[in-house]
Amino acid sequence: MLMDLTELVAAAVRRPYRCKDCLYAGLVVHIPDALLRRTLAPLVDVIDPVARLRVRFLVDLSDDPEQRVTRTSWRRWLATGRSTGLY
Repeated sequence: MLMDLTELVAAAVRRPYRCKDCLYAGLVVHIPDALLRRTLAPLVDVIDPVARLRVRFLVDLSDDPEQRVTRTSWRRWLATGRSTGLY
């Protein structure tokens, strides 16, 4: 079950953005950190820079599970400048 959830989140990261994809970020708190990182780690090296940013965003969310995920979370995260680190 957790692996299916993790793969669902990874698929949302890999594909072009679709309406409501931002809602997948809320699932991150239900995935064990090690499993999430193991699944997303290969995606850090993808060519698409937006996919890399999505991976970093999800990893940051997993580091702070108390953070509330809203429609503006992504833009707020980009504005903080934390998007420059790999993990």
